[in-house]
Amino acid sequence: MKRSGKITLRDIADRLGLSRMTVSLALRGDGRISDGTREKVKETALAMGYQPDPKIGELMAETARSRYEARGEVIAVMTSEPTRNGWRKFDPDNTFQVIAAHAAEYGYKTEAWWLADPDMPPEKVNNILWSRGIRGLIIPNISHACFMKFNGTLPIEWQRFSVVDIGGGLRQPDMYCVRHNHMNGMFTALDNLEALGYRRIGLCLRSEDDLRAGHRWSAAYSVWRQLRGHVTKLMPLIEYEPTKQSVCRWIRKNRIEAVVGLRYLPIEEWGWRVPDDIGYAALHLWGDEVTGFSGIDQMNAQIAASAVDMLVMVLRKRHTGQPDHPMKWIFKGRWVHGSTTRQVRPAVKGRPGIENEWLTIK
Repeated sequence: MKRSGKITLRDIADRLGLSRMTVSLALRGDGRISDGTREKVKETALAMGYQPDPKIGELMAETARSRYEARGEVIAVMTSEPTRNGWRKFDPDNTFQVIAAHAAEYGYKTEAWWLADPDMPPEKVNNILWSRGIRGLIIPNISHACFMKFNGTLPIEWQRFSVVDIGGGLRQPDMYCVRHNHMNGMFTALDNLEALGYRRIGLCLRSEDDLRAGHRWSAAYSVWRQLRGHVTKLMPLIEYEPTKQSVCRWIRKNRIEAVVGLRYLPIEEWGWRVPDDIGYAALHLWGDEVTGFSGIDQMNAQIAASAVDMLVMVLRKRHTGQPDHPMKWIFKGRWVHGSTTRQVRPAVKGRPGIENEWLTIK
């Protein structure tokens, strides 16, 4: 007779004729247990009213952490720039150091792995990673060359590894991901420009950048204008590579007062004084080019550290390959007022942020 009314792993195991270890692994979604068995165990546990003990879960996690610390396993940060150390140019916020420091807290070492090495085919890179016992991969960014060559993916044997994508630039397969909230970032930028008195606000992006963001920036821009009741047509300028001619023609034709772009756009070199003639806000305040600019701080350090948190969790559950339902952790950025915008008209007092308004399609 049980001393308590609680359903235990032993009860579920006895009902199904399985071992307690199999039941435990199945409930944690371990990939070593077949899909059919995992589903059967979960259905039985639900029907029997099983509730996991959080204290036991914490103890098991701490035990696992100690075991990983003793091993000193390696997390690979996959780089894909044209040169071995080319990724350093795109890491002004020291994202790699953030990843390495946070991984060390879990007992992992961190190494940068170059996928675009002309002297080492991707198959060999995959085999070396596997043979060295490296199971966890973080993808911080995909270079333009690899993005175009592999159609938004990378030559990784996904089924072998646990993978977390930073930024959401990986178009396929659909993997675990930690990224910036692009729609909220666009809403925040437009709300703050509006509060500075700008009325005719234009969006200018490279088509590749909007694609990497899942078209969330262009969609948010259109929704914002709809919510604000703008009836005049002001199409965003989204081109493969915006040029001086196309941008200048677009600004003049639409009498644009402020431009929102991803990072740096050389508007001053093209004849306008910023912010005297036109305002500019960057959707990603990243790198020396946008130092002092107005725009969105995407909180890169927090995103990078959280990617490590997610990967460690996935590794402990032994999830490899493309997940059926990949987790997506999304972080809000914050508005930074810099030197590229100014107060051009009095702010409309009491006007709420766009996320608090109802959408009515007319």
